[in-house]
Amino acid sequence: VVEDIQENISINSYYNYLSQVILSILQNSIYFLKHRNITAPIISVSIKEINGNIQMKFEDNAGGIDKDIIKNIFDYNFSQRDKSDRSTGLGLYISKLIIEDKLHGKIEAVNTQKGVSFSISFSSEKED
Repeated sequence: VVEDIQENISINSYYNYLSQVILSILQNSIYFLKHRNITAPIISVSIKEINGNIQMKFEDNAGGIDKDIIKNIFDYNFSQRDKSDRSTGLGLYISKLIIEDKLHGKIEAVNTQKGVSFSISFSSEKED
């Protein structure tokens, strides 16, 4: 894991919800790094506050997501994992709901040269 985390960031929001989103993204990266036998696995984590907004980026080198299905990864019950893994396809779906409905933010995924990058942005202030 390569970290680029700005010091003194204050997030006044739903800690447990946000933790669940981060865990889901990291679990997916770890799964595909292992499943694809990546010899030098890397997960880069960047967290910064810019003008009162938190911007998080999680990027791996696991080969990315097929361009034909990347638009579906946040859909209910969608999973790219092997059927034998018993994946429910709910992790990224719930992550999107949390970011958009609870944190009033945005989450997206794009392929990079070596893998996939998840970007999350939301206000650092909790809304009532």
